[in-house]
Amino acid sequence: MGRPREFSATEALEQAMEVFWAKGYEAASLQDLIGAMEISKSSFYETFGNKHELFLSAIEHYIDTRTEAFVKMLDEEPSGKTAVENIFRLILESEANSDEVRGCFLCNCAVEISQRDPAAAVHITRGMERIEEAFYRAVCRGQEAGEIPAGRDPRALARFLVSSENGLIVMAKANRGGDVMADVARTVLSAIS
Repeated sequence: MGRPREFSATEALEQAMEVFWAKGYEAASLQDLIGAMEISKSSFYETFGNKHELFLSAIEHYIDTRTEAFVKMLDEEPSGKTAVENIFRLILESEANSDEVRGCFLCNCAVEISQRDPAAAVHITRGMERIEEAFYRAVCRGQEAGEIPAGRDPRALARFLVSSENGLIVMAKANRGGDVMADVARTVLSAIS
């Protein structure tokens, strides 16, 4: 009978995700990961398999935690238009008040690795689709309430909002500044007015 695990796999996974988020998949070394996770090499392999399997688990962890919180924010606001506006306001505020702009982990992963890693691409796409579906539901609510013009394709608007949200976060990483980002957000939101 093996010794009982002396660490929280969820906490270790959270720490691994933070390393991948800060460094990217390629630059994150096994030593970086094990050090941040505060586990032994044998525990790493026993629990998480290898670096690639850990990376895929980290993407899933991000989807289950951060993406799910994003989706919940969109779904819990009764007004579809207000839900979308709140998301873009939150992006502007969080990027303006952050010392280090890391961007969206899913977006970062898509840019770095999804073209070369079909397994990661499947997870990344699933996360992006969850965000799209939440925007879609918000747009539909807004159209049903007469807040968003009914003649616009809600699916196309949802995809546009996902693209714009990620673009805005990338702009923040490029240090474009609050005024530039506010201009972009206003233009994006005009599409649902």
